[in-house]
Amino acid sequence: MTNLYHEGELAVQARAGVSTQAQKVGRIIVPQLPQGADGFLATLPILFQGGVDAQGSVWASALTGDPGFIQTTDARTVELHANAAHSDPLNNNTIPGGEPGTPRAAGFLAIDMATRQRFRFNGNATRTGDSLTIKVDQAYGNCPKYIQRRDVTVHDTPPEPAPATTDSTLSAGDIDLIRRADTFFIASLAQDHGADVSHRGGTPGFVRVTAQGQITFKDYAGNNMFQTLGNLTSDPRAGLLFIDFNTGDTLQLSGRAQVNWATPSDDDYADTGRSVSFTPDRVVRTPQAIPHRWVLKDYSPFNPDEN
Repeated sequence: MTNLYHEGELAVQARAGVSTQAQKVGRIIVPQLPQGADGFLATLPILFQGGVDAQGSVWASALTGDPGFIQTTDARTVELHANAAHSDPLNNNTIPGGEPGTPRAAGFLAIDMATRQRFRFNGNATRTGDSLTIKVDQAYGNCPKYIQRRDVTVHDTPPEPAPATTDSTLSAGDIDLIRRADTFFIASLAQDHGADVSHRGGTPGFVRVTAQGQITFKDYAGNNMFQTLGNLTSDPRAGLLFIDFNTGDTLQLSGRAQVNWATPSDDDYADTGRSVSFTPDRVVRTPQAIPHRWVLKDYSPFNPDEN
């Protein structure tokens, strides 16, 4: 990237009144993995990805494997030997990356929910056989805000799990999972600036579903770089991933999002005046897509009370 931020990010920063702060914070973005990233990645059983399918739809997905499935060959290269559900729209026969040898923009989030540590890296991914090679363009750490602390256990996936189902609208079960969620992942992109995936968390109820099937959530205070909201301002395509941490079931949604602005409430310190409305047009439900189960230890102390 020639500039630190693209036009969408700059527009959101300006409207939020944090342009100067964003320029300072943006110094954390570097064109290589942060120091110690190789050791951290080697401990993870899951990695989250954002990307675009062959039809141009944006999706968030999860890649899994035994710890060590994420390897670094140098400060700008990550190799994945991952498992992805066959129903995952980014799967492309084995794992994401498009046709063999064809680079495709992708964003990744490495997160350890037990310690609330995380960082993001974005770049171009190329699939070769059962491997995915990522050439890193950007990498940076994120704070632990809004991450619920969970311990992970691993369970064998049944040899014949129930098949995935697809739809164009949310079912009653989908709506129940979304309304119970304390965590989800959102993928976005901006033309010529790559793809991205980020974490959103809060107390159950922080994500809402309208009678018309639209998903809404507030934008809590963060690092003021506004990569996600900036991307959505430039390109409304987005993907959401919800996980049932007790069963390993996943709900993937692709559609369009809109950033909304209102006057912040004087009575609510957590109200930034910003929110996002997401309208799904493609739905993928995959039972036991993830072979892990998580035990909730505690909610983030930063979570606003949405009740």
